[in-house]
Amino acid sequence: MELGNWYCFDTFTGTYDGSALSLSDTNPDLLTDYDEGYSLPSGNFKKEQLSSYIVVNDFSYYVDPYKNLNLDFGFNTFDSFESDVTTATIRMIYKFGDNQEPNIEMTVAGTEMDTFDPYNDDWCLYNDTFTTSPDNPTNLTLNLKVSSEASNVEGNFHIDYLAVLLE
Repeated sequence: MELGNWYCFDTFTGTYDGSALSLSDTNPDLLTDYDEGYSLPSGNFKKEQLSSYIVVNDFSYYVDPYKNLNLDFGFNTFDSFESDVTTATIRMIYKFGDNQEPNIEMTVAGTEMDTFDPYNDDWCLYNDTFTTSPDNPTNLTLNLKVSSEASNVEGNFHIDYLAVLLE
């Protein structure tokens, strides 16, 4: 993998309330495109609202109250990095369709962690950089945990685009 390029994850698995998601639910190809006519803002942020954004293909899963959705992303088509990786920037276009916000935890390469919450029922851009130094692409993983920790938090969690920039 070359530094300075965006890469979409090529493996995608997950569980909901302890049960594995089906392969049709976890198709990584759903996360490789976005509304390219929409000019994405630059900078680091966790929930930059994207007004007038038009979804292309997306992953969508309904989260009930007091339930957890765990999503794992990785790479299996690359053998090595062209040089040492020191940072990974995660770019994700996402939303949660409800009037309440779930808690979202993101872990990159098993070590760097972040927590955030989306705006209610609006497409948002997550774009943030993590310090990380995986020794090979199979160790470059991303885990998302979407937690509905209250009786009034339920709805569809969507991801339209997910990629990583290595530097």
